[in-house]
Amino acid sequence: MKKALSLLLTVLMVFTVFAVAVPFASAEDELPPVIKAFTNHTEAFYPQKEEITQVVFADLDKVTAPADSMEVGRDEGKSVKAWIVAQDDVKILYIAGEGGVTLNPYSASLFEGFTKLENISFSDVVNTSIVNAMDKMFKGCSSLKNIDLSCFDTSNVTNYSEMFMDCTSLGYREEGEDVNTVDLSALEINKATTISRMLRGCTSLEEVRIDSWYFGADLSDMNELFCRCSNLKTVYIYDVGYHARSKPTQSA
Repeated sequence: MKKALSLLLTVLMVFTVFAVAVPFASAEDELPPVIKAFTNHTEAFYPQKEEITQVVFADLDKVTAPADSMEVGRDEGKSVKAWIVAQDDVKILYIAGEGGVTLNPYSASLFEGFTKLENISFSDVVNTSIVNAMDKMFKGCSSLKNIDLSCFDTSNVTNYSEMFMDCTSLGYREEGEDVNTVDLSALEINKATTISRMLRGCTSLEEVRIDSWYFGADLSDMNELFCRCSNLKTVYIYDVGYHARSKPTQSA
């Protein structure tokens, strides 16, 4: 296993760290400066994106990072570290910063293609207040059944395009269980220019909440918002509003 992990680190320049003894000095030296900042992208996690089953954000002031964890970025001078705990078929990616983790303004494609990702715990330690792009953020996370975005501050986000596109398990429920309502009401879209294909291909989705959404003056594209949501029965739109210049009637 160590040999395989070392190969991944050498060939693909992974900057995550595993809960096993793997030397990281040479891998870190090879990393381009731009890829050391975690919140630019999670491209460095991509070699294992189809194996990671959980992502946990944490506060380094409250958790202890393993001795061999790697610094993957700095948030206003404070360290952001990442490591992976792997056991059998479970791989948990931990991302922790001193006082929490601030996502970069460009946070598009953050977890795109993490096909086995079942759960993301933001733990109220993630700061999204400066983010302006969340397009493709969870695109293709086909094992993700629900997500809690209640801690998100998206007041500056302008691009939500394809945010949950092809999340085919989103809203999935086992037979006999109550409907799994996906709540997106915490997202502020008043500054958005596009929300196109945001939920396209979410074939398990039956109910979704977009309460209090406001379609602002700059919104020009919401095409295929619910396209191929073949099981969607209910959209809760309590207190939804729109500006006269927005285009809330584009094709669904």
